[in-house]
Amino acid sequence: MKLTKAQREILYKKYGGKCAYCGCELPERWLADVIVDPIRNSKWNNELQKWEYVGLYKNSDLESIDNRNPCCKSCDVHKSSKTLEQFRQSLYGLLKLVTEEYGYYKILNRFGMLQETGQKVRFFFETYERKEITKHLNHYYFTVQEEHLYEVYKTIRGIRYLVVCDVPGIPDTEQCNDDLIKYVEREYL
Repeated sequence: MKLTKAQREILYKKYGGKCAYCGCELPERWLADVIVDPIRNSKWNNELQKWEYVGLYKNSDLESIDNRNPCCKSCDVHKSSKTLEQFRQSLYGLLKLVTEEYGYYKILNRFGMLQETGQKVRFFFETYERKEITKHLNHYYFTVQEEHLYEVYKTIRGIRYLVVCDVPGIPDTEQCNDDLIKYVEREYL
């Protein structure tokens, strides 16, 4: 499934412009990883000496944007077509390889320059928290100014503004209506 420009923009914002796996800032040429690969039927082509997909999917419902994650090239290459658990286990395998096989690691570890944490592999998307727009007791209204969504509060000495999120592409407005709030929550939070 080839993603449209609008779908890529939605996917880019899915985790705040960060790789779903390692959490790094997405580079300019980021990739849209398929989380669970649909199993395709394939046959061997004797002329080309390679496997070819015949286009029949066993899990065609997995061909959607919901089955995609934004990711950096190194995570995409290492994950390949692995499931999330296989990817996680392969990272443990890399750690074992590095700690047991590489002399550089051993010497740096002896000098205290490296530290093993024993921490389990947790992908960025597993810890990512989406913000929610909520109405505070002293909340007055929401407003968009210079591509920032502000929550406006009444205080004893006047009004204060709290930045909720950046919303590029939304024009400035005096007061946000419910439809705009729902749109911002859906698209940006």
